[in-house]
Amino acid sequence: MEFKYSNIEYKVSGLKEVEKFNPFDYVEVTFSGISPAGTVNISPDYDKAEMQYVYFSADNYNSLKNGDEVTVTASISGSVDSFVEKYGAVLGNTTKVYTVENLSSYINDISQLSSDVYDKMDRQLRDNLAADFASWGGEDLLDMELLGNYVLNSKEGSWNYYSNYVYFVYKVTAENDESDGPFEYYWYGYYTNVATNPDGSSDLNVMEFNVPAKGLFATERIEIGNQKNHSYYGYADLDSLYNAHVVAKISSYEYTSTVNR
Repeated sequence: MEFKYSNIEYKVSGLKEVEKFNPFDYVEVTFSGISPAGTVNISPDYDKAEMQYVYFSADNYNSLKNGDEVTVTASISGSVDSFVEKYGAVLGNTTKVYTVENLSSYINDISQLSSDVYDKMDRQLRDNLAADFASWGGEDLLDMELLGNYVLNSKEGSWNYYSNYVYFVYKVTAENDESDGPFEYYWYGYYTNVATNPDGSSDLNVMEFNVPAKGLFATERIEIGNQKNHSYYGYADLDSLYNAHVVAKISSYEYTSTVNR
C-alpha cells in the first residue's frame, strides 16, 4: 500500500478577536489609618458583570507609610476559557502600582505640631493642675514653667500599644499654709498616639491626656519638707521624672527632647 501526501496550507478566518479588559478601570484602591500603620482597601465595582469573576490581591496590606508603593494584582477566578467564552475578553492588565499618600502621620518631633495644637495641649494641662490646686485647701499655685517636651516614638519593628508619647514637662512653684515660703517641684502631662494631617492640622478636638496618678497609694507622690498635711503628685527633681518616663521606655521607644534641664 502506498500513500502520497503533501503539505496543505489553510487560511484561518472567521475567528472573533478577543478583547482586552482592564479590571483596574473598575476598582477603587484607597488607603486608611495613620502612617506608618496604614492599610490598603480594595473595592471592586461589582455592577460591572465581568468583575464578579475577578479578584484582587496586594503585596502588602498593613504597616504602610506615606510614600510606600503597593502592587495590586488582578486574577480571573475560575477558568480563563470560561471567562473568555462568557465575556469575549481577557485581562489586559494584571498589575498596577499605587503610592500611599495623604495619610495622617504620627509625629516623632514636637516641631511637627502646629502652634495652635501645641498651645491647646499646653493649656489643657495647665487648666488641669490649676483645677487641682483650687480644690485643695490651703494651697496656692504660683507658677507653671513649661520646660519643654519629650517625644517618644515607637522603634521600627517594635510593637507597642502606643505609637508615640508626647510629654509636656513643667516646673511648678507652689506655696501652702504650712510652707516656709514658695517651693518647687516637677510635674508632667502626656498625650498618646498624637498625629497630624498632611496639611499640618490635627483631628484631636477633645484630646485625652494623662497626668500623675492621684490617690493615697500613688507612686508619684512627694512631700515637701515637714508639711504633714500637704503632698504633691510629681517629682522632687527632673532626673527622677526623666528616669521614670523616658529611660524606662528606652528599649521600645526612641525619643527627642526639648526639655531645658
